[in-house]
Amino acid sequence: MPIHCLPLPDFNALDPNILVDADSSVWMTYGSYWSGIKQQRIDPATGMLMAGDSTRYSLAMRPGTPDDAIEGASLVHHGDFYYLFVSVDHCCEQTLAEDDYKQAVGRSKSPHGPFVDEAGTPMMDGGGTVLLKGNAAWNAPGGWTAYLDETNGDSLLIFHAQDVSQGGVPHVWLKTLAWSSGWPTIGD
Repeated sequence: MPIHCLPLPDFNALDPNILVDADSSVWMTYGSYWSGIKQQRIDPATGMLMAGDSTRYSLAMRPGTPDDAIEGASLVHHGDFYYLFVSVDHCCEQTLAEDDYKQAVGRSKSPHGPFVDEAGTPMMDGGGTVLLKGNAAWNAPGGWTAYLDETNGDSLLIFHAQDVSQGGVPHVWLKTLAWSSGWPTIGD
């Protein structure tokens, strides 16, 4: 059973990301804009939605912001927490000045939330600690995936950003992710 968004429900079925939990449960996190980031259980044998389980969790929203701009979720488990990485605000607009895309994160003890940022603001209420944003050289970093390698302990972020010196030409980046006091930070 695929997830579809036509006729239009209150979410976009875009940007899927898979988490295989410690108990071998498989969760797909997806969605963008409107009512935010969603999650459903996947049958590991078929790769489809789990038959008989129609539960759809809501993980994060951006109420009160233009277009409810949130997308590109990536969910990982590290230490005692699940971390929900999301892209917020706008990418790929008419001008670089309009592109204010950035990356935010929240954490929870459960893969289904509630996720909160470092200040304790729920991500369902628009919270999210900004982890990565544009600067004078690179603009609108987003569309990322967090990857934690259990075999060697590496934590990585893969994302795109616009090179300002080249008029906004997009590039793909790979950065290390470090952990400090239970929160991710961007490394080199």
